[in-house]
Amino acid sequence: ASSLYKPPDLNRNVTEIFGKLINIYR
Repeated sequence: ASSLYKPPDLNRNVTEIFGKLINIYR
């Protein structure tokens, strides 16, 4: 679904950034 409006490369970068943010918040 996300790949529809975001390319796979950018999507992966976004997911990685979100993962890091989640780790920081936790």
